[in-house]
Amino acid sequence: SFNVMAGHANVGKTKFILFYYLCLAVKHKKKFLIFSAENSVGGIKRDLIQLHSGKKLDALSEMQYEYHFNWIGEHFKFIDFELFYTNNKRFMNIRDVFKTALNDCDYFDALVVDPYNSLAACEDIKGNAHERDYQVASEFRMFCKQHNKSIYLLAHGNTEALRRKYDKGHDFAGHPIPLQASDIEGGGKWVNRADDFIVIH
Repeated sequence: SFNVMAGHANVGKTKFILFYYLCLAVKHKKKFLIFSAENSVGGIKRDLIQLHSGKKLDALSEMQYEYHFNWIGEHFKFIDFELFYTNNKRFMNIRDVFKTALNDCDYFDALVVDPYNSLAACEDIKGNAHERDYQVASEFRMFCKQHNKSIYLLAHGNTEALRRKYDKGHDFAGHPIPLQASDIEGGGKWVNRADDFIVIH
């Protein structure tokens, strides 16, 4: 399935998503290949170890740390986009991510792309931004179908959505209003293309 996950910055989106993936790994033995351009691999591994162990890192013994570190390593693998940039002098686009993923196709059940706007444009996909997004969304869906994998695409809200707050007098006055599906960068096309659309708030 092709899944889009969206939410405002600083609502605990990354922590919730990592916990969700961890639950799928623990309960269903699922494995994940993660492209994350905004969070460091070390930071993600730290969070996953702490979630898996239920303890802060500094509360783990060396033996406990090694166990959880190895368990995370068996279920989560990361695409090294910094090495790609060093070798190619350009940022990865979705075709580069797919090509890397296909090298590990036997390893993972789900590919995570975090976030969409960190990917470079593919030069061969022509048209305006709206048309390019539709093409890429279609390629996400096709990748899932052809290779029997899931994709989780993380997306940010657009600028207007970030400005919207609850009115004075509301119980949540001054706090951000949850994103609607059409509020993410690129608009409503993503909910049209996705099998599931999840908003975290």
